[in-house]
Amino acid sequence: MWIVGTGDRIHFWADNWLGAPLVDLMNLDAAFHRHLKGMLSEAIANGGFVLPTALTDLGDIKERVDNIALPHSPLPDVLVWKHSSDGTLSSKHAHSFLCPQATTMPWAEYIWNATVPPSHSFIF
Repeated sequence: MWIVGTGDRIHFWADNWLGAPLVDLMNLDAAFHRHLKGMLSEAIANGGFVLPTALTDLGDIKERVDNIALPHSPLPDVLVWKHSSDGTLSSKHAHSFLCPQATTMPWAEYIWNATVPPSHSFIF
């Protein structure tokens, strides 16, 4: 996810700067949105967003845009990993995201139960 600074590195339509890419929020067809170009910096003027009302009237896009605080001085855009507490992507974070820990089952409680004698616990 992108933290917005100047908007020079963020693709307006395809990058995740609103919590999801704008093309996904608008449910645009993949064949159509390949032709959409533009950087987010083109939609920022005088310290605020300049977006057409037709765009901000769709779904919760206006609310998402209003929740973005633009910096007062020019700061670079920052790409962060939203699944970590500090925004950095480490190999440990990537591994735990791609290979989540399996739920441990208390097999002993299922196999050896007070109602099932141990001699019959492995017989199906």
